[in-house]
Amino acid sequence: NMPKLDGFGLLRHIRQHPRTVDLPVIISTGYDDRTSIEEAYRLGASSFVTKPINWAQFGYHAQFVIRNGEIERDLRRAEAEAVAASKMKNGLFRILSHELKTPLNTVLGYAQLLSGLENLPVAAQDYIATIQTQETNLLYLLNDVLEYSKYETGQTVAVLSETSVRKLVEDVTRSFIDSFSRKMLSLTVEYKNDIPEAILSDPGKIAQVLSNLLGNALKYTRKGGVTVTVSCDKLITIDIEDTGVGIPDDEKDGLFEVFSKSGAGPEHHGNVGIGLAVARIFARMLGGDVVLIRSSSGNGSLFRCTFEANPAESSKKQTQQIIDYSSIK
Repeated sequence: NMPKLDGFGLLRHIRQHPRTVDLPVIISTGYDDRTSIEEAYRLGASSFVTKPINWAQFGYHAQFVIRNGEIERDLRRAEAEAVAASKMKNGLFRILSHELKTPLNTVLGYAQLLSGLENLPVAAQDYIATIQTQETNLLYLLNDVLEYSKYETGQTVAVLSETSVRKLVEDVTRSFIDSFSRKMLSLTVEYKNDIPEAILSDPGKIAQVLSNLLGNALKYTRKGGVTVTVSCDKLITIDIEDTGVGIPDDEKDGLFEVFSKSGAGPEHHGNVGIGLAVARIFARMLGGDVVLIRSSSGNGSLFRCTFEANPAESSKKQTQQIIDYSSIK
């Protein structure tokens, strides 16, 4: 028992102390009414679970909260660096941390509540699938905005190390299997020519390029699927072809601009936000590019990303600071 101080009061004190302001906190309570849920998130709860606790689910729940906390800490660290680099960026990360933290935590909280229901009707299953999709979209958006802001303030570096292209492609595509399954779409990976066993590159940035392109294809594909084709001829080439809604000719200009918008509504690639812009920047940093090969309304799209295929002579990591950013825009 905590005399004169309930769980919400304790949470308020935790969030007011500098040493614990970023501490992940999961509220566990017997109350599952909307008012209690909203009060917990308003006071800064990382997540919310109701009793009795399903400990198997709680383990995965805690892992997500910890991962989300790491993203928030990276965001705060980047904020400090951005302020030092450019005063014009002073409020950017503060706004992002506030605006994106709330929907992420709310999505997680309601998904947890729904997942505890027994004999879920079809409608409820659809709700959970939607929540999971939006949760993934928000995480990708947060990561893209963070990376683009680092790039804008001159903080982007390429960390070169021995990179297995096949393993990287397999890991990224495997992470999308559940998302494709929920939409009943196929995801196929094909290899052509001899792919080097290892190259010297930045696996993290290649993975983000591929993730952004796959995420974009998934978003705009209703039926059929996506094919990833990997080849090598001087450059590592990865083609991502979808059977989605396609891109009308009048929307192709500015496709790689940040938060480009179209007047055709959310069914078209014109509303691509920041993902394609970040993908192109990273690919160009690694000696390649991201381009649209072909697309038309109703006939799908084919995007191509390329990277230098420098042989990996050593597994020792190298950091490459980008000085002239104008050369990769």
